[in-house]
Amino acid sequence: MSFDGVEELPEDIAEEMRDLYLLRKPWEQMTDRFREYAYSKRPHESRWNWKYHEKYVDGRFTYKERGFGPFGFTTHMFATQVGIAYHYWLYYEFTKDEEWLRERAYPIIRGVAEFFRHYPNLRKDEDGLYHMYHTTSDEKYYGGKDTMDSMAGMHTIFPIVLRASDLLGLDRDIRPAWQELYEHLAPLPRSDQADAVLKTEEGKAAVWVGALGPVLDQKSNIDVKPAYFGSLCSLETAEKKSWHVRYDYGDDSIPGGASRSRLEPGCL
Repeated sequence: MSFDGVEELPEDIAEEMRDLYLLRKPWEQMTDRFREYAYSKRPHESRWNWKYHEKYVDGRFTYKERGFGPFGFTTHMFATQVGIAYHYWLYYEFTKDEEWLRERAYPIIRGVAEFFRHYPNLRKDEDGLYHMYHTTSDEKYYGGKDTMDSMAGMHTIFPIVLRASDLLGLDRDIRPAWQELYEHLAPLPRSDQADAVLKTEEGKAAVWVGALGPVLDQKSNIDVKPAYFGSLCSLETAEKKSWHVRYDYGDDSIPGGASRSRLEPGCL
């Protein structure tokens, strides 16, 4: 199977896809036009990954859905783009090549931060914190709230974009919005939160989990992504039970560019 980029969609299909995939339109209200368009699309492509097993019945191509609306193994996961941007930032930290940061790394770092800032299902709730709705993490936790993929990704990217933009003297007009979002970003999902997909017993130490529920696939487990993603868990962060400090643009002390994050149970 070859891949030559994502297909450009007809505008009516793209519009309905946005409504369906952002859960602004009930899945059962999918139009016949959209369903017919999706009929022959490969389910391995993330846009059509809600399609499941395919086969021929009496010479006719058929498929069944996974049964979780628009969600599939490869949909609604946003951490990989952050991982790429973080490695670009690490390259700068090791080389201090400011021209490379400006020309190569910053456009990616900025693009990822802006993706999250403008994502429609990132919302500021009554608790004053920004929460992410209707995403997945590690191919599971379909439709979860504050999934680890999204939250670890945001706790990684916003300190980096703040520092990089300050170093380069760029995007001064957007920087306050990034700062405000980061200062009010919900914590990584934990087992002592009311709707956690995995609960620890009272009196037991909290652990990081994959999401806050309910989740459509009923998955329930710990998640150690902060231990290997974005330097969110290290020997340094283990020294503090809770570390969420206002990021000052001139501060060089952020290890890996991203460790000042709300890290309440510490390292597992």
